[in-house]
Amino acid sequence: MEDRRNTGSVTKRLYDDDAYIKEFRAGVIGCSPAGDKAFGIELDMTAFFPEGGGQKSDTGRIGDAVITDVQEKDGHILHISDRPLDTGTEYDCAIDFAKRYDRMQNHSAEHLLCGIIHNMTGYDNVGFHLSDDETILDINGPVSKEMLKEAEEKANKVIYENVPITAVFLSGDELKGIDYRSKLDITENVRIVTIEEYDKCACCAPHVRSTGEIGIIRIIDAMPHRGGVRITILAGERAYRDYVYLDEANRQYMAWLSTKRLEGAKGVEQIINKNRALSEDNVRLKKELTSIVLDDLKKKLENKNDDRPVPVFSANFDDVMMRNLINEGLKMTDAAIMGFIGDDESGYKYIIGAKEDKGILYKGEYTDLPGFAKIMNGALNGRGGGSRMMIQGSLKAVRNDIEEFFI
Repeated sequence: MEDRRNTGSVTKRLYDDDAYIKEFRAGVIGCSPAGDKAFGIELDMTAFFPEGGGQKSDTGRIGDAVITDVQEKDGHILHISDRPLDTGTEYDCAIDFAKRYDRMQNHSAEHLLCGIIHNMTGYDNVGFHLSDDETILDINGPVSKEMLKEAEEKANKVIYENVPITAVFLSGDELKGIDYRSKLDITENVRIVTIEEYDKCACCAPHVRSTGEIGIIRIIDAMPHRGGVRITILAGERAYRDYVYLDEANRQYMAWLSTKRLEGAKGVEQIINKNRALSEDNVRLKKELTSIVLDDLKKKLENKNDDRPVPVFSANFDDVMMRNLINEGLKMTDAAIMGFIGDDESGYKYIIGAKEDKGILYKGEYTDLPGFAKIMNGALNGRGGGSRMMIQGSLKAVRNDIEEFFI
């Protein structure tokens, strides 16, 4: 078959023939500026895969030059370098193969899973993004959780079968005779990646030789997206690292919960139920405590015959309980009600409520609450403020100093 791979390209693409090339020697046929302190190096041959098809480029070295990116434009493959290299000179080149292989595992996993989903549903993969952390693919139709689980199980069985993965360039009549997936409408010089019996897909990226090298495929997330589903997967070493992390976390949970290895969920459920019961008890106790303090406040107000503010101190109230107490108290008096939450050691939070048209009686004069807040904060090392009806903040003062301030 005629080799059509390099039509329009001045660089031989070694990764098309062998995705496992880690090191090679190539000649520089071009070098030009490519941004701030960067240069675009063009080689006569390369094993560096340029960014494309949802996958980032390879990185590595050409001689002593660090290659951080590889881009293709109009058939020219530019290796973005931190320094210029001499045109006409050959250099030893090396790619970061650990990164390359990780991407090969996850890209091949995406092909396998999407091929299986396509065979099950007829839906296609219309979006693909392979980052250094996760692989995201978009399917153009709804796929149920049950079907995703079935597809994942099937994909892993195919991994165990160690099915060959091959790539060939086809064109014209050769393409008419096969059914393959493709995001682009192209009919010439198409690279078809095949997983025998399970998938055929147009793709320019490097892949592993067989499904066994994928190791494992795990769907970690799936959500509705534009009428279809967006799926996030982990494969290969990424899936292994994820398992190790989750297993170590699970061991810690088991130790905390004193449960067996596969009974962590049951232990968590028991804790949730206990916390729910405690929360219900806490709400009930708060209501009882508020009722007791409110009864005491009512007694004070019944015997009150002036508008001097009424203080309420509590170490057990929260903000909501105190505001509710103050609002109930204001229904029974024209005097301001002052709530202080805390103790002498940690300080006090204050919430003070008053009727808007009355304010607070202080030193024989009525003052609106925002103005009073400034006076009290200055005298008792506090901070805070609010409206004419309620102010709140904190004081770094002991109870005795607070009480004396209002005398």
